[in-house]
Parts: sequence; structure tokens; C-alpha cells
Amino acid sequence: MKKSTLIAGIPVFMIVLFFTVNAFSQKLYINAALGYGLGTQKSFFQMSSGNSYIYYDTVYENNKFELKRISFGQGANFEIGVGTFIGKHIAIEINGFYQMSQKNEIYYKDLINIVNVFKVQITQEKVIKGRMFGIRPNFVLRGGGDKIRPFLKIGGVIGFGKIIEEDDIIIYNPIPGYLPREDIESVLTYKRQLNLGYSAAIGFDVFVGEGTRFFVECAYTAINYVPISAEYTEYKYMGKDELNNLTTGERYYEFVDEYSTAENDNENTPTKSLKYPFSFSNIGARVGFIFRIIK
Repeated sequence: MKKSTLIAGIPVFMIVLFFTVNAFSQKLYINAALGYGLGTQKSFFQMSSGNSYIYYDTVYENNKFELKRISFGQGANFEIGVGTFIGKHIAIEINGFYQMSQKNEIYYKDLINIVNVFKVQITQEKVIKGRMFGIRPNFVLRGGGDKIRPFLKIGGVIGFGKIIEEDDIIIYNPIPGYLPREDIESVLTYKRQLNLGYSAAIGFDVFVGEGTRFFVECAYTAINYVPISAEYTEYKYMGKDELNNLTTGERYYEFVDEYSTAENDNENTPTKSLKYPFSFSNIGARVGFIFRIIK
């Protein structure tokens, strides 16, 4: 059995089990939590700065490249869900979650010196941020005790990811006949895509009042987002909207397992590029409350 098939079956099994046993449960509760995660896996982007000197028919170049490691799993998250006990120390939960990555900034800079007369400078600032929402079915083992109860959670993750790239390109050009400054602003949106993963958490809850408990947990989530398409949702040149003037090949992208350069020669079809996984995995802490609603 393939690993992906096994992971996909875990959330389905938990959902079916939840609704099957809910009618026979003696305790039903809801929980809500806020947390922050640190990225455990990195995605890689290349930053560069270049210097070019053009002297008539001769070009001298000195370029610098740097690898930028960013994580879409790092950031704040919110979770709310419902659970039910199916035994004295065994419960199952279905939690909805929303995860927001921190903003990641990438810079590019090029300086072109033309015969020591004209110096053209191109700067690009890219801001990348990710979002993911979905459900997290959990199998929960809780310890005994009235005041403090330890617990362990194991489950699957069904997530819908999305990434947004905001670009700001500025061109300073002193060459006669050209605009002295050009501004290009754009937003590239990677489309939502269903992805599967798994999670685990360990923590404890504390009695704070009738039917209410406060809990703290350390949680680990493993999930990647693999987009299959993207498109420019904003494109402005010198403040003017030029989105509808882009060709299909300039505006739309498809991410595939393989392609040939000839496939991108047609400007009336989306530009093809290789698939790449972006990690939303993290390890972090959450705090929240459990409210018993049926005794």
C-alpha cells in the first residue's frame, strides 16, 4: 500500500468513526486554541545581486548569488473543534484550523554600467506569504485525574494551501529616450490545492471551573503544499492596471512533472514549470480551553 494512500485513509477513517460513535457518546465537548509554530522544513529561493560593465562590444559581469531559506510553517495558527469521549480515557476530535505564515522577503538588484556614461539600476523586492486552512481529525488518549490530566493526540491533516507573491520592480534608466524611472507592481497567486499530512501533540489540561478546562500542548504538523497552477491577479505598470493586456503565457502558469521548452513557445497557453513542494510543517505550542457541552 502506498504511503500517500495510507495517509489519505487516516482522516477519512477518523471522520467516519467520529460520526458513528457520536450518537453513543456520554460526553461531548468543544475546544478552541491559539498558537505559534516554528518551521521545521525550509523552502529555497535564490537571491542575487549583479554588476555588469558594458564597454562597446565587451561585457564584464560580477554576480553574487545567495540561497534564501524560508518556511511557510512558521507563524500564528488558530484551531477550533468538537470532540467526544468513546471511553473513560479515549476521545476523538475533529478540529478546523487556520494557519498564517510570516512574511518572507527576497531581494534582487542589478547595476548595469554602460561605458561609464549610463548606469541602469534594477531592484526587485518580493514578499511571499502563505495561508492554509483545513481539518485535523485526532485520536486522543487522556490520563486520569480531576485537576490535571496529561494527553496525547495523533491524527491526520487535510489542508488547503495558498501562496501569494507580491513583487515590486523599480528600474532607474538615465539613457535618453527611456523613462528615468519605471515601476512594475504585481501579485502572483498560487491556487488552492488539497494536501494531506499528519500531526501529533502532547500536553495537559487543568480544571478551571465546572465544565471548563485550560490546556497547553506542544504540537508537530507535517504537511507540504504542492501547487499545480498560478496566475497574476494584479499587474500594474506605472500605476496603471495592465492585467488584461498580459498574454495567457504571461499571466497563467501550470506546474507539471515534466515539460519541454517547445511547450512554452505558444503565448496563448499557460507557461509550464516544474512542480515544487512548499513546506507548511512546523512544531510549536498552543494554549486554549475545553468546554464540556453534554455530560
